[in-house]
Amino acid sequence: MLVSIGEKMEERYQKALELICKLEEEVKIAKENLLSGVSPYISLQFVELLAQEAKREWHIQKGKA
Repeated sequence: MLVSIGEKMEERYQKALELICKLEEEVKIAKENLLSGVSPYISLQFVELLAQEAKREWHIQKGKA
């Protein structure tokens, strides 16, 4: 039982890290788009959705800790 709980926590942690990496990449793309004159609106919407997902994962993980 403890192993499966630990594995589940590790999976959630990995998912949160993946979301953070995606956020960082999308922010970089949005900045590049802004500097090149392309509207970053779509990228920023995606960043917002990723941030919401990361926040949800964080709260789930925090509740299990």
